[in-house]
Amino acid sequence: CCLVLVNGACKSENAHPLSVQFWVCLCAWITLCPLWLFSGGPQRLLSFDGSRLKLVALCLADGGMYYSEQAAQNQIIQLVPFLSFSVIDTLRRLAIVCVSGFLVQGNPCTMLNGFGIALVLSGAIGYNYLKESLTKKVD
Repeated sequence: CCLVLVNGACKSENAHPLSVQFWVCLCAWITLCPLWLFSGGPQRLLSFDGSRLKLVALCLADGGMYYSEQAAQNQIIQLVPFLSFSVIDTLRRLAIVCVSGFLVQGNPCTMLNGFGIALVLSGAIGYNYLKESLTKKVD
């Protein structure tokens, strides 16, 4: 939520998306580092019994992918209206939840999950339908 507000505010300031994302990530790191330190983060890291090189590589890959995804999000915010972006972002999050929850982790898709998925999809379809019909009326 805060990141979307920051990215939206930077739209009017014409800030470079990589610069904005750097400062957002740095502020998040500064804010979360004490929490990690005092909640046992170093001890959990030292007690990790797997390959430390693989752990570091996965953390760096995760950070790099997150950074590039957020920088791309900032670019898209500058190109499309904010409401359209919010609808697209909601569908993106739905896809992440479905793929990671149902396919990767193997969680069962319950009736409530199916209802939520249908609700999100119907909202996106309804928004797109109304947007297209209003665009045709204006033309």
